[in-house]
Amino acid sequence: MGPCAGGARAGHPAEIGHGLATACGLTATAVLGARRADNAGTRGKGSHRRSTRRHDGEVRPWKRRLSDDECSVLLAELLLRHPELAAEVEEITSTLLVAENEQEFGDEITAKLRALRANGPVSVDAGRGRVMDVLQPYLDDLTRRKERGARRAAADIAIAVLLGLYGCREDTKADMLLVRMGLPGAADDLARMVYKKVKPLQLSLPSLADECPEWEWYEES
Repeated sequence: MGPCAGGARAGHPAEIGHGLATACGLTATAVLGARRADNAGTRGKGSHRRSTRRHDGEVRPWKRRLSDDECSVLLAELLLRHPELAAEVEEITSTLLVAENEQEFGDEITAKLRALRANGPVSVDAGRGRVMDVLQPYLDDLTRRKERGARRAAADIAIAVLLGLYGCREDTKADMLLVRMGLPGAADDLARMVYKKVKPLQLSLPSLADECPEWEWYEES
């Protein structure tokens, strides 16, 4: 599997709703618009109508975003009333909220990096360019997920990329690109580049003291 891949388990609509609504940052307008609510508002004694619809049928935006709990309730209710949407919700969950196990994902990236070959001397810039061609789709994917609110999945992908590079540090095959570039230094330098790209996203990155003991420069956040 590559970027955007992942597995999702079936869950209760409230559980799915909470995660998906949080990730997508659904507003009250979006959810209520999807529900096509017929009950547009309520009228209290001596009060003005508080409606989510104008007289011409246009939905009026609410002035605030919903909390995570409110998103969960509304999306769960949407799924209960429209169960035909469950498959689509599961698909969105698997491609947005859930990333593969970081170690398995890292092993996949390590394999792709090991597949890069060089038959002669390689300049540092040219070698980095080829490696980044492999890594950039993963960085683009984690950035997309973070922008949509799926911060945990984004962090998982970032860690997988770092683990993928760490897994190549001790390789010795003479025709491997990273070996030609000089290991372990080449892998370490590329990991620092990735870390610098990810750091501004302010993801919650765990400690890698056990997985990557040689990287004293890495800091969890």
